[in-house]
Order: sequence, then C-alpha cells, then structure tokens
Amino acid sequence: MAEKKDRSLIQAGGLSVEEIKNAIVKSSAENRSLIESVLADDRVSEEGLADSLAAYARFPRVNLATASIDPEAVKLLPQEMARRYFCIPIRIEGRNVLVAMANPTDYRAMQEIEFTVGKTLKVLVCTRTEISDAIEKYYEPEDTLRAFTENLEDAKDFQIVVGDGKEADVDLSEVRGQAELPPVIKVVNLIIQDAITQRSTDIHVEPTLNDVQVRIRVDGVLRPLMQLPKWLANPVSSRLKVLARLDIAERRLPQDGRMKVQRESKSYDLRVSTLPTLFGEKAVLRILSSGTELPTLDKVNLEPQDLKSLMRALTQPQGLILVTGPTGSGKSTSLYACLGHRKSPEVNIVTVE
Repeated sequence: MAEKKDRSLIQAGGLSVEEIKNAIVKSSAENRSLIESVLADDRVSEEGLADSLAAYARFPRVNLATASIDPEAVKLLPQEMARRYFCIPIRIEGRNVLVAMANPTDYRAMQEIEFTVGKTLKVLVCTRTEISDAIEKYYEPEDTLRAFTENLEDAKDFQIVVGDGKEADVDLSEVRGQAELPPVIKVVNLIIQDAITQRSTDIHVEPTLNDVQVRIRVDGVLRPLMQLPKWLANPVSSRLKVLARLDIAERRLPQDGRMKVQRESKSYDLRVSTLPTLFGEKAVLRILSSGTELPTLDKVNLEPQDLKSLMRALTQPQGLILVTGPTGSGKSTSLYACLGHRKSPEVNIVTVE
C-alpha cells in the first residue's frame, strides 16, 4: 500500500515510468524512502514536490515566506524536533495548532509532534527550504550549536583576512537569521586549518539531504574531512560568504570571491566559489600558497630527457605545448617555470588566461 502511494505521488510530480523504476532501485540500494530519492533528483523542484504532497495528502499548501507566524506557537515545539521533522508551528487556534510540514505523509512524526505540543494538529504543507529558513528566523540559538563545538579544539596560530585585506572583524548583524556565530567561526576555522595541515588543494562544503559533507582534495583525490549537522549548512555558508565578501542574501546565483589565511609564518590565498544546489549552497575553496618562490625549470622534477625536449620546444618560433594533469599536480607551477626560462630582454612574452 505504501509503495502504491509513493508511486502515485511521484507520477504526480511528472516522472516517467522508467524514471520511477530507477528511483525504486536507487532508494532500495541506498536504504531510504522513494520520496527522498525523488528529492535527490535535481529535475524535480521542491515546490513541485510540495504541491504534489499537498494534493496527495489533502492538506493545504502554504508559503512560509509570506505566512504570518506566531512566536508563541513556535515556543510549543522544541527546536531539535522542528529540525528533525522539518516542521514549525504557525498559529494556535483554540485546542488546535497549525503546523507547517515538509512531509505530510510522516504520520509517526505527526503523532510525536501532537503529543509534544499538547494540541490537535492541523497540517499545512511547504518546502524543506521554507521550513529551514523559518527555523533560523523564529528560533533562538540553542545549546545544540555550542554543544557541537565545545569538544573541538581551537585553531592555533591562525588568522583569516577577508577579501579586501581588512581583518575579519565583520559585523555580526550581517549574518542575520543564523545561529550563534562564534561556534560557526570555530567550525569554519578548523575546516580551513585541517585542510591546510593535510596539504590539500581544495575544500568542498556540500549540503546533502540529511547532513553537510566536508571533503578535501589531496594529491588530486577527494577525501572526507568531516560531517556536519544539516542545520549548520546555512550558518557555515553565510560565514564563508562574509569572509569572501559575497552577498549572503543571494542564494540563487553562483558567486566568486576570495580571502586570505595566515597560519604561523605562511600565508594562503583562498578562492571561494558558491553554487546553489537542491539541498542548499555548495561552497568550494581553492587553496593557493602565496609568497612562495617559483622553482626554475630544472627544479620541477622532470626526467632529464623530458626536460631536454621541453627546453628545446620552448625555443621554437611557433607551436603548442599541452600541459595536463590532476588538480595539484603542478601544471601552473610548470608553466610559470617555462615562462621564467624564456624570460629575457630580447623576448616579448604575452600570456592569456
């Protein structure tokens, strides 16, 4: 019966029969519900799925961005439960309470919420993103964030400088609607510090359906660094955007910025790129060591015969040299070494990027 309900729901979302079969296989292999598998398909929008859920469960659809939410109603439900079930109370009506939910088919969650608030539930349907935004706006920061970071060590001999070179003493009011900022600063600093310690070239911070995956690229291969709770996605993203001088209010378009990191006696340039995804903004940080003296061509670890062939090719009046390799393999370093080898008063060099 549950499988038939899921099938009817997905068909309402506009997927083909073949796509339904693929989603069933995928959800079974990943041990998650068919609905969650559909959410992972970027061809299905949150809004479309919320509309289908509302029609299927016969509950009203609500837009939390324009809805009037009563703070007294919000107090009925603990923040932890609101985050766990993607729901938030909107208004109290006598013995009833209106609660917006992202999944109105989770009847077990409804029973637990009803027991907790002590009132009869009237369910409204909205997207998970709307729920997350409302939670950040209407709930006060709890001890959960502090508890998450209290066992983390502080970053040592570590300083972040924002994109224009000013100290990262940003106005905390800029990170509006987010949880406590000091623990978020601690998490972001530790991510960057650990990545630099492990000699990584990239940091990937990517929200998924249930959490935030932080990975680093070492020797061209992505490796897991840490896993953050889903509710840290927006605070961490906002912190990175503040440091990179990006617009924290813009979540629909890609953005690019940069920051500097000073660790002990070394400085690093970090290029920051953000990209909207189905489950939130993904951030990629490229780590570049600044102030490092570039090696000469004979110091880039080429085989003697390859070095001789390259030096001969560099003296030709015309031609093309193709340099390939994975991230961090030394492509840019080798090219700069080639330019240094050809540099002389008699030669005019023009580079195009």
